Amino acid sequence: MTFILLSLSDPFGWGWDLLGTAGMPWIQIWPSGIPWIKAVLILIGVSLSLKKGYGLWHSEIGRENRVLKGFAPTAVILVLLAAGMLFYLTHY
Repeated sequence: MTFILLSLSDPFGWGWDLLGTAGMPWIQIWPSGIPWIKAVLILIGVSLSLKKGYGLWHSEIGRENRVLKGFAPTAVILVLLAAGMLFYLTHY
């Protein structure tokens, strides 16, 4: 919350003090939880993307085997991108 107030007080980083919060310390509530929150959001995002993409292909094509063949390249790319993001979050 303090970061939001500091950002609103000096939106461009030019030393402004619009809200009088220039001397306020920046307090992080749960810094060790940030990677876990990001990982959960990535997994939710990729699962919703796969579900929506499959649904769109199914509504257009209708035949199950053709839907899987058509959506497979996109699904592989989505899963690889999500895996890369998760690897980056856990190793760097």
